[in-house]
Amino acid sequence: MKKNVFIILGILSLIFLVSCNKDDTYEQSMKKAEEAISEKKFVKADGFIEIASESRPKDEKSRIFLKQIKLYLEALDNKKAKKNDKAINKFQEVIEITDGSDKLVSYAKSEKSKLEKIEKDEKKNKTAWNEAKSETLKKFMASFGSKMGQRYNEYNQINSMDFNGLSVPKDILSGKLKLAVNDQPVKVERYGNGQGTAVNQLVAVYADEEIDKHIYFFVIQNSIPKIWVTQQNQGNDERYLYVKETENMDLINGFNSTLKGEK
Repeated sequence: MKKNVFIILGILSLIFLVSCNKDDTYEQSMKKAEEAISEKKFVKADGFIEIASESRPKDEKSRIFLKQIKLYLEALDNKKAKKNDKAINKFQEVIEITDGSDKLVSYAKSEKSKLEKIEKDEKKNKTAWNEAKSETLKKFMASFGSKMGQRYNEYNQINSMDFNGLSVPKDILSGKLKLAVNDQPVKVERYGNGQGTAVNQLVAVYADEEIDKHIYFFVIQNSIPKIWVTQQNQGNDERYLYVKETENMDLINGFNSTLKGEK
């Protein structure tokens, strides 16, 4: 009888010791994990949380932390691979997890905000034409004009220049006056929001103040930048304004840089 009692007591003591060791492992691992997160050593934190979870398989806190750190690591992998959309989604999942690591949530919010700004800027630069690029071209043309000893003015539908009784570019966009490239008339559309269907999308018109004006038409032709120039100073029965591609490399490089979103 005594022997059986001793055996039972021994088993209970062993169970108690194992339980204590598991508690120590859990507490220490979770503490180390939080320290690693504070130091932004996320892979190391993941390892400690896994140990804590294994020591207490049914523990809710370690399960939440483990899910959160896994998602954060996935987000970082996507960010590294330049898969910003996926990274943003993963960071959002980290943010939405409650009762996890507040620091991970804070880091995820910061990373998500940075990526969203990058995505916004890239989307803006991918837009063929916008107000920012229009302003960049205006500054470039002012610099170009100064270099050439000329002054260039911008013209549009509202503020058009007089050309032998016709308005440029207003009458070009309406079809009343036609641009002819290499003696062939071409259809030109104002770029606007880029929703047009014409091959040639007109984004800007500049002309100097000389008597024999240089009129420059900045066009996006099937995503390819083109600058057409004319010095024609009289009308004709066909109502054609004959233009040709400029050979001025300063203008070409300036327009190309503008379209790329460069200053």
